[in-house]
Amino acid sequence: MNCPDCQHVNNGGNFCEQCGTKLTSAYSPPDPPSHMQPVQGGAGQYVQTAQAVPPPNPNVHLENAKQASKMYFSYFMTVLKSPMAATQNTNREQLTNGLISIGLFALIIPLIIYFSLDPSSDGAFMEFVVKPAFSYGIFILLIASYTYVSIKLGKASAGYTDVIARFGSMLIPF
Repeated sequence: MNCPDCQHVNNGGNFCEQCGTKLTSAYSPPDPPSHMQPVQGGAGQYVQTAQAVPPPNPNVHLENAKQASKMYFSYFMTVLKSPMAATQNTNREQLTNGLISIGLFALIIPLIIYFSLDPSSDGAFMEFVVKPAFSYGIFILLIASYTYVSIKLGKASAGYTDVIARFGSMLIPF
């Protein structure tokens, strides 16, 4: 009887004398995997073929972040080209872009200070970047809030979200 794995001729028994594979009297070779194709003229020999791999499921949050970053980049370029015209057309639909601009502006100032200094102590990043960025962000939102109050005192019709979005767009050139 021939071994199904190594093709060694055995004189009987339940296991192959050479490789130890269990022998069966009515052996039928296993079906090859779907990505294997039989070789013509080769008994029991198979060749691996290209297999179509299904695309992975996209991460919804990652896709949303990519979409938001693409929208912000086009918004950024539009405002950078003509700040006054773009700001006049800015309204509450661009609130997210305005908040991103405020956040970036609040982060860039401490980063400039951090890189201009030579921080040699541990925790310097937290002390020179994270805490001031948070403070700058609050300060900028307070200035935008005071702007909103002064607009309301002037009896102009503008919502708080409109003011924040426009204020954020005006920070882009700076």
